Amino acid sequence: MGKRRRQLNVTYNEALAIMREIRPAKHPDIASILNNLGASYCLNAETKKAIEYYNEALAIMKGILPAKHPDIASNLNNLGAAYSDNGETKKAIEYYAEALTMRREILPANHPDIASNLNNLGIAYSDNGETKKAIEYYTEALAIRRAILQSKHPDIASNLDNLGGAYIANGETQKAIEYFREALAIRREFLTGKQQDIAGNLNNLGAAYSENGEPNRALEYYNEALVIRREILPRSHSDIASSLNNIGNEYIRNGETQKAIQYYTEALGIMREILPAKHPKIATNLNNLGAAYRENGDPKKALDYFHEALSISRENLPGKHPDIASTLNNIGNAYSDTGETRKAIEYYNEALAIRREILPGKHPDIASNLNNLGNAYQDNGKTKRAIEYYQEALAIRREILPAKHPNIATNLNNLGNAYHANKEPKKAIEILIEALAIQREILPPNHPHLASTLNNLGTAYCHIGDALKAIEYLQEALAIQKDSLPALHPHIASSNFNLGQIFRALGQTQKALEYLTFAYSIQLNSLPSTHVDIQKTEAALASLHLP
Repeated sequence: MGKRRRQLNVTYNEALAIMREIRPAKHPDIASILNNLGASYCLNAETKKAIEYYNEALAIMKGILPAKHPDIASNLNNLGAAYSDNGETKKAIEYYAEALTMRREILPANHPDIASNLNNLGIAYSDNGETKKAIEYYTEALAIRRAILQSKHPDIASNLDNLGGAYIANGETQKAIEYFREALAIRREFLTGKQQDIAGNLNNLGAAYSENGEPNRALEYYNEALVIRREILPRSHSDIASSLNNIGNEYIRNGETQKAIQYYTEALGIMREILPAKHPKIATNLNNLGAAYRENGDPKKALDYFHEALSISRENLPGKHPDIASTLNNIGNAYSDTGETRKAIEYYNEALAIRREILPGKHPDIASNLNNLGNAYQDNGKTKRAIEYYQEALAIRREILPAKHPNIATNLNNLGNAYHANKEPKKAIEILIEALAIQREILPPNHPHLASTLNNLGTAYCHIGDALKAIEYLQEALAIQKDSLPALHPHIASSNFNLGQIFRALGQTQKALEYLTFAYSIQLNSLPSTHVDIQKTEAALASLHLP
């Protein structure tokens, strides 16, 4: 595929050279070929070149066509798409908005090009973290399409997919599932056989169930999508790699890091075969592999992958690109795991500086970055600084997300932990109870995040001397983890360890031994032998002074 695209670029360039010889410099045929070259370079992920060609085409069109011509609007739309692919969402929004204004002036209100433009603006606002605006544009586009197209038209299905994605970002996973299901019903009826669009829809449903805390259902949909793609696509197709990546992501969430690494490695093999060596998608895949090795307790190997991803991104993308910020953030996470908190803070700050420059001040990625800085400062023993960052992140999230959003609960959970570490366990409990109330309302009763908050509440109650409440919360956390996670998941080991420590403090040596031994057996089977959690459990077992 990559070779064919590069050959297409050569063909268009040859055609352009001929046209420049036989046509005036401002001829529409030259503008047309420049546009085709822009589209071709966009497909090959060479967005800077695409932007050059689109701009040259636009200059010609503005010189020879009326100011409000449909072809100029199309060109503006193309430029918006190129800037979007280049990570410059603000510029993308400017061009899409200019194209939309022009089209509203010269086309009927329900014209399909207006719907398409609205949809593109929705995508750009979604990329910019402004999900509410994205939903507005997607909804308006959908209304036009429902009015002018057949009820089972593929463009309606596509619009429903986009709305589903926006509702996922807004934390409304049930709404997302409804839209994805409607899109899938249209595609199953409209398309014959196992088509690529059906696979894409199944993939989206997998993502929605994943966000809804239903990993097994998510894997069902992801695997069904992969089966279809393997049937209808060449062995080394990018969509197969995408499916493999999604399955890897789910195994990460499920704590099955070895399986995740297998899927990510297969995906990377495909990407390296079909894409240029420095393609941004290869960097994305390297990031995924790094995250998997980090979750597997091997942050040093993770750093190798993250640094390779960063090198590719710096070579191919603008210096202030969101993907660069994301990779810097990942490197910060890995250094945090190796205990190099100063290095972690350095990378988090660099990522944050980029995000503050290119994103709206209240963007969710900025909140995420602040949250990570809070984690790093807490690990560095600077709990007051950690609390400041967590509070700033929480303020952003409360402003841009629904009051019961899972990320708000996560932020409260972190803030509660920081107050706990700051020797303010009562304040910690108050905040953790708020997090728990949100999670009980919006998450399935066996969601792992619920278990995490229960676990934190248990340890906080332990530190104010309320062992009975501590045991109650920790045992509820453990029951959820056993129901929702693989048997050898490190979080199950962590809950057993915490319970063991409480029973040890209560002088109930036999119960302490039972929980600590169970934790130790999981850790030996799921973590590297040098992992700090294994060392902590060995020390706790040694302190029991058994006869």
